Amino acid sequence: MDWKSNWLGNRVEDYGPAALASEIRRRHYYFQYQLYTAALDRYLHLRLPGYRYEFWYGMLAPAKTPRVIVEKLNREITDIMKSEDVRNRWIALGVEPVPTTPQEFDKFIRDDIATVTKLARAANIKAD
Repeated sequence: MDWKSNWLGNRVEDYGPAALASEIRRRHYYFQYQLYTAALDRYLHLRLPGYRYEFWYGMLAPAKTPRVIVEKLNREITDIMKSEDVRNRWIALGVEPVPTTPQEFDKFIRDDIATVTKLARAANIKAD
């Protein structure tokens, strides 16, 4: 959300998770996020020698979800992603499905956070 142009009220409570989620959906900020992400990717390509970043999508469960449920969801989602119809739909969108185990995905996310942190430091990007 653009804090300069999205007035939701005078109180801190006016900017809670539900209000922000509603505003993001209403104004289609997910599209703005995609544009900013593409622009940042282009900027980093120009500024950081050797920069390369792969965008990814994944499914997560709440932190304390029992392991047995996470593994069952993983098996079901992996079976769905391996079906020819679903796989072809993702590929048509420019996304190659790569199902993993929960442990592999956990490592992937941790490695990605380390990569993005390193990139942000190298580009001197700071949170406001």
